[in-house]
Amino acid sequence: MSKIQDWLTAEHSKHQAETIAKWAAEDENVLAELMQILFGNDDRLAQRAAWPIHFLVKISPQILEKWLPEMVVQLRLKKNDAVKRAIVRAMEEMEIPENLHGEVADICFGLVADPEIAVAIRVFSMTVLEKIVWEHPELREELRLILEANFENEKPAFRSRARKILAKMNHEFFTTKTHKKT
Repeated sequence: MSKIQDWLTAEHSKHQAETIAKWAAEDENVLAELMQILFGNDDRLAQRAAWPIHFLVKISPQILEKWLPEMVVQLRLKKNDAVKRAIVRAMEEMEIPENLHGEVADICFGLVADPEIAVAIRVFSMTVLEKIVWEHPELREELRLILEANFENEKPAFRSRARKILAKMNHEFFTTKTHKKT
């Protein structure tokens, strides 16, 4: 077992996750190992690796840029909710390159629309979609329809985030329309 695996299995705490994140931010080899564990087949270890990813992206959102294409692949493949949640949560903080917008939007639309997916994953996916939609206005209506589809039957976290996104979208729509008339 590697040192990072030892650390991940030794303790599961916020302090430990933050320590591993700082270590990964300073050492590319540690980051590479952490990402390989996150993408690996050991669900328990991948789940433990997910938490430091959250703190790592807070330290430096761009640090995961080179891993983004593999994160997108893993988002499609992984069944582990902790890993999916870590990936979309990280994507909330990251700038997603134009060449990945289509695939990321497709995945996130699927996650948001699926009521069987954990609400945290769906909510983080909404924020990722919101960012993409600002650059691709042709997707706004699709996002609006998905957010409104079963709004009343959704969990409070879903409704809260959806309400905020819809309000921003409506404000931007009316602001843009107003500016075009003058």
